[in-house]
Amino acid sequence: MATWYKDLGVELTPGRTGERSTRSVPGPRLPVRVDVLDAILGIRTDTLAWEVELRLVLNQGAVTNSDVERSLYWVADAVEKWPTDNRTKLIEEIGHSTTKRHSQVRILLGLEQRPLTARLRCPHCAKSLVIKLDQGLLLCRNHNCRCAVEDCECTKERGHSWRETEWPRLGLMLDTPIAE
Repeated sequence: MATWYKDLGVELTPGRTGERSTRSVPGPRLPVRVDVLDAILGIRTDTLAWEVELRLVLNQGAVTNSDVERSLYWVADAVEKWPTDNRTKLIEEIGHSTTKRHSQVRILLGLEQRPLTARLRCPHCAKSLVIKLDQGLLLCRNHNCRCAVEDCECTKERGHSWRETEWPRLGLMLDTPIAE
């Protein structure tokens, strides 16, 4: 993430040739990509806050810091060293947020295709579904979505997903009326 954080700064440079987002306004390009600026500010805010909170939990005292790249490395190291049998709510929050940011940054840098929102609802939780064509996946937007199958990937806290080979079965599930 620290390397990509620096790369996001390049995306702010006037004259860059990155893609226009679906949120882009018609007309001339703005001198700055607002979605990239938003990601940079979000990463900066979250990372510096996490470092302060983790240092307090670890009894290291809060440190005044504005070097986001150094903080990204420090937070990643602190989370990696944290005992897996004692994951606090803060550590879980950092992991979840980092996963979301990771995907967001990959999309902004053009390393991953922007997902498309489907006009379909998840059969398990009724949230909207997202299509990632480059990965051949349909994903539930709800990261807490779980199905009844014990060994399903959705039990790993990423929400339910369907591979391309499972799309016909999903179609049958979506076409089946719900019994009340």
